[in-house]
Amino acid sequence: MTRLLKTAFGHTLVTLTLLFVFFGPGRAYRSNSTWITNSSICTSSTTGATTSSGTSSKPKVLIIGNTFEFTYLSGLNFTTSYTGPLLTSLYACTETGEICKLECGQELVSAQQITALALVPGIDLSATYVIITGTGGVNPKYGTAGGVAISQYSIQLEWLSMFLGSDLPANFSSQYMYAYAQASPFEYPSLVGSEVYELNTALVDRIAAISTDLEFEDVDSDLQRLRQTYLFEAARKAPFLAHCDVVSSQIYWHGDVAGHNVEVYANIVTSGAAKPCNTNQDDQGRLLGLAGAAEAGLLDFSRVAMIKAFSNFD
Repeated sequence: MTRLLKTAFGHTLVTLTLLFVFFGPGRAYRSNSTWITNSSICTSSTTGATTSSGTSSKPKVLIIGNTFEFTYLSGLNFTTSYTGPLLTSLYACTETGEICKLECGQELVSAQQITALALVPGIDLSATYVIITGTGGVNPKYGTAGGVAISQYSIQLEWLSMFLGSDLPANFSSQYMYAYAQASPFEYPSLVGSEVYELNTALVDRIAAISTDLEFEDVDSDLQRLRQTYLFEAARKAPFLAHCDVVSSQIYWHGDVAGHNVEVYANIVTSGAAKPCNTNQDDQGRLLGLAGAAEAGLLDFSRVAMIKAFSNFD
């Protein structure tokens, strides 16, 4: 796990070269959505100076991840932390103030904390590149453990309905996940909608292009032998950068049946545009908070990127 996390953050820092490039806007799709936050408390700690609320901060890059994931980040020294109303997560910056991090929890709690951060007096994220990073599972069709994904789409799974076991209707075959309140498993959601974010294509493509020559640290020999048991070529490869998408859920799943169902649902709600490979319990809440801040004019959603390492196979 340590090596995988180091790989993720190594690729994250490469994106600093994008600071001097301007990209067009990304988009956030919402369809008949009601937004409700009910989440757990996030705690964190740091060393160094703590500023008073209202102290100015205008970073070039903001890295967002879980608290434990930042323990694997080397090469950067976050010396100054900031406080603000309702901000309980750690927001800290390097000595120059150009690179900052937000340590926050998963899904809904991260949306609340990103909102709190964007509203802190003195913190200006209007020209900041935001990198959502960390780890998640991988669909063996599209990637391998130890690799990294740069993603354009993120899909919330909890908007679906599902059957279990013998309750599955005959017309559903093996597809037990489907869009809420639809009569068949392959219908686009029409009653309550979906939650899908699409990030800036130009930014995603640029990150992928400048990352092609990066070297990955491979897993140990036992795990190399294990990955050779998978049917898919991508799973059997040494770690590499995959250009594929996120399905974010507060439920973590494993296995081919669940993975196939998730992939079908993701294809339905994106009209086949997404290639879901990265599964985690983080990104949708973070994108929700960032999209809300962008709608309020507090940051530029076209500067948001998702770069996640693969810690395991689904």
